[in-house]
Amino acid sequence: IKLVRGDDPESSRRLVLEARAQARVSHDRVCKVYEVGEVRGRVYIAMQHIDGRPLGDLAKELTFEEKAIVMRGAALGVAEAHRVGLIHRDLKPSNIMVERTDAGELRPFVMDFGIARDWATDATATGSVLGTPQFMAPEQARGEAERLDRRADVYSLGATLYALLTGRPPLDGDNPLIVLNRIALDEPTRPRAIDATIPADLEAIALKCLEKEPPARYDSARALADDLGRFLDGAPVAARASAGAGYRLRKQLRRHRRLIALA
Repeated sequence: IKLVRGDDPESSRRLVLEARAQARVSHDRVCKVYEVGEVRGRVYIAMQHIDGRPLGDLAKELTFEEKAIVMRGAALGVAEAHRVGLIHRDLKPSNIMVERTDAGELRPFVMDFGIARDWATDATATGSVLGTPQFMAPEQARGEAERLDRRADVYSLGATLYALLTGRPPLDGDNPLIVLNRIALDEPTRPRAIDATIPADLEAIALKCLEKEPPARYDSARALADDLGRFLDGAPVAARASAGAGYRLRKQLRRHRRLIALA
């Protein structure tokens, strides 16, 4: 059960909007909302009980294969949110809860749709918080609301995968403004330069998600889930095959921006 602390009407309104957004997504990898109500003047959400831990707390205990399994499940849940018209906008390790069954199966659940955005109505569940800087896509960090689509969530899933692989976010800084500037300008260190034991295919998948320009990323969370499935099956991943094309696209986009600046 999630309750509003205090009696702030705006907090209550945001909680109801969050519940409505999350309730629209019916998928095994998304935490279910059962009821929204009020008791003694306080608004609450009754949600599915997840007997697990935040992904960030669990990361050090997982093998690379298990990390891929968890991220594939989370990506499938996000893909369903996209199908019904929602962009999550705050995907990060702490917003993915993971259960481990008695048989050892890992079950991730995407949580917290508090700042989800509706593609159709351009509605935002909260107008004051934009997300977590270390896991934001560059276009989100720049406040370019009109450019946000499902590929912003793909970036955040990739940033989450990067953090699982390396133990740190792709780009960090002493304060949020520094982080936001770095996201726009800097490239993350390649994961295998931090830990040479990271599988090259998982590195390629994470870096494809983290491309600065949305067209160079996976087109959807489903495409990301499919590539993680190929990794788990031991098949060639699309991220490796498209690495050259992504480099050429980045080069073309940089040239285009320079021409605009000179015009």
